[in-house]
Order: sequence, then C-alpha cells, then structure tokens
Amino acid sequence: MDVLIKHILSSLKYIGMFTPIYLLIRLIYFKLNKIKLNYKKEIVLFVFYIYFIALISQTIFISLPKNLSNLFSITTDTKINTNAFLAFTHTYNSLKNNNYNYLIINLIGNIIAFIPIGILIPMIYKRKLFEVLLFGFLTSFTIETVQLLLVRATDVDDIMLNVIGTFIGYLIFRFIIKKHV
Repeated sequence: MDVLIKHILSSLKYIGMFTPIYLLIRLIYFKLNKIKLNYKKEIVLFVFYIYFIALISQTIFISLPKNLSNLFSITTDTKINTNAFLAFTHTYNSLKNNNYNYLIINLIGNIIAFIPIGILIPMIYKRKLFEVLLFGFLTSFTIETVQLLLVRATDVDDIMLNVIGTFIGYLIFRFIIKKHV
C-alpha cells in the first residue's frame, strides 16, 4: 500500500504542473472553434488526461536521469527481456519465497495501469475492441521503447500485461459502464 501511495504522490506534481497547460489549450480550442461545450465528454477527456499524465510520470518521467547528459545513452547494462512469460516465472519464484512485491508491482500493476485505457478510449472516441487494444499496445510499446532509451528495463511481458489490462478495461466499459451511460 505504501508503494501505491508513493506513486500517486509522485504523479501529483506532474498533474499539477501540466493541468493548467491542458486547461488553457482546451479553452483556446473552444474559443477559436466556437464549439459548444459538452460537459460530460470534457469531464471524461479530463479524467483521461489526468490518467495519462500519471501513467507517463510513473513510466517515463520517473526514469529521467538527474544528469541530463546521460539521457538516451544505451549501455550494456540495459535490461531487455524478450522472453515471453518470464514475468510469470519470476512471480512464481517470488511467491514460493513469500514475497508478494513482484506479483503486486509487476503483474498486477502492469494490468491495472492500463485498465483506464480500455474504459476511457471507447467512452471518448466510440472505438471498437480492436482499436482500443491497438491503442493500448501502441502506448505500451512506446513506453517500453522510451524506457530502453532511458536505460531502464524493457520487458515484452509488460506489453502483454498492459494489453490484458486494456482488454479488462474494455470489458468493464462494454458490460458495466456502457449500460449506465
């Protein structure tokens, strides 16, 4: 629970920093295009924006080196996992030793982190399952690629788990939220 609170608190500074910029851009967009404001859609769009800033803050911004001269310096120390399902092996081995951190942070965290994409993208843009999964995949792939450039671990399992999270989110949207919206 402490880890979750730490991540939430660290993402709040980025949300606070970028939210005025977002609101200003939306205001200018509506003024220039003389579009009537759809409050329901704007609230969902704002929630997506807040979620996306939090996601990027915990996957990209957290990886930025203190010394920016080290930015984008790929070394032999870079950790790249291209073996599918290795995360499940690590989780199993951790659980045998009564260590639940890997399960919570890696497996469950990667799934939960992408559930909002599966819910919010079809709410905002009325997209079908394939398009939502593709968006989740491309977002995850981009994050993993940038993490590689930032000399952070890159893992094919993270992409699979993120897409699973996107799929679960879509199911929540399709069978629960869509019926009430």
